[in-house]
Amino acid sequence: MAEHVRRLRPLDPVVVALAPRGVPLAVDVAAALAAPLDAVLIHELAVPGCPPGVLGAVGEDGVMVLNRLLATRLGVDAKLLDKTAQQAAAHTEDLRRALREQLPQQPLKGRTAVLVDAGVATGAGASVAVSVLRKRGADTLVLAVPVGASSGLRRLRSQVDALVCVREMPWPRPVHEWYDDDNPDLSDHEVRHVLVSAAREPGSGVPAMAGSGAGAGQSAQTRRGGKGMKPLVRAAYSA
Repeated sequence: MAEHVRRLRPLDPVVVALAPRGVPLAVDVAAALAAPLDAVLIHELAVPGCPPGVLGAVGEDGVMVLNRLLATRLGVDAKLLDKTAQQAAAHTEDLRRALREQLPQQPLKGRTAVLVDAGVATGAGASVAVSVLRKRGADTLVLAVPVGASSGLRRLRSQVDALVCVREMPWPRPVHEWYDDDNPDLSDHEVRHVLVSAAREPGSGVPAMAGSGAGAGQSAQTRRGGKGMKPLVRAAYSA
């Protein structure tokens, strides 16, 4: 995937991970492009009976997208949707503060922001991330994912200057279904550790974390370089 981005010859690129899900892949892309690494924090909303992102997403700087019409059609109470969004916004702000104590935000004005995610399903999370990066001053914005659903990609193409998706799927499905592990998201601690460590040692890839077995950062390690992906997605990522 990084090679596809490199062919675009992005001007003064900054690789921005759509956190938490896109962090391990963004570290690899930043190393391949010899570019600095940053992140934009996104929380896809999930309510009982709806997969994450279907009803919207919340990001930094108060940016959010809520699909109220769909929520009404699905019988989701408006107060529940608002409460879920407010809780997600508060959590995102707490994580942003903790992250920025260790990782200063990269300036984007006059530069190309390469937004990296693990995949696109509804496109809600990426749409919010794009809005956040535009507010930060990104002149040019490239979205790079190894795999995505056609419907979500259509929604995003008009919002970015270039879109790299190596494998486009005709049907929407939760991003975690394209991975061998049940949950492709990193914990808050993993997000901070991986981003800060990778920024301090550019080109080193995803750092190891204390501990072993199924916990303590294994989700970050197993997805480095396309590992942990189902074969079809791994082929797309490595292309």
